[in-house]
Amino acid sequence: MLKECDGKFHFDYVLADSWYSSAENMICCKEELNNHFIMALKSNRKVALSKENKGNMEYMSIETLQSGQQTVEIWLK
Repeated sequence: MLKECDGKFHFDYVLADSWYSSAENMICCKEELNNHFIMALKSNRKVALSKENKGNMEYMSIETLQSGQQTVEIWLK
């Protein structure tokens, strides 16, 4: 759907729920369409909180992160 809309509509962000939060959809948004995205993630997804952590394979479950209203950049496993 995103690829079909590309060039027909201008959008900066893609908003989707966890059903669509696959790595393939995220890569499509960011690299192929040059858009940002906001997607819900399931609590069992593993993430790194920095590029260094990702390089060292230091991942943690999202459910172990502190809840709050702070936006955090993450790297997916």
